[in-house]
Amino acid sequence: ITLRKPRAGDLRGLSLNEVLQSDVSSLIRLIPRISDPSLTEGEVENFEADDLAEVGGTIFGFFMTPAQKAALAKLTS
Repeated sequence: ITLRKPRAGDLRGLSLNEVLQSDVSSLIRLIPRISDPSLTEGEVENFEADDLAEVGGTIFGFFMTPAQKAALAKLTS
């Protein structure tokens, strides 16, 4: 699947704080809104835990500043 950076409307009805904390319920609601091909909530609910964690990390990365991304890259290189 491909994920795109969420727009404000994609976050409607969700707590940004919960999305950033990778709250499972929030991810289940958000992923169908930003995935291509578009997944259903039921399909997301059937993700393996490690797959959900990876997607949650990708979503978290959309909210990082360039400085935060650079610092993380420096730590992991």
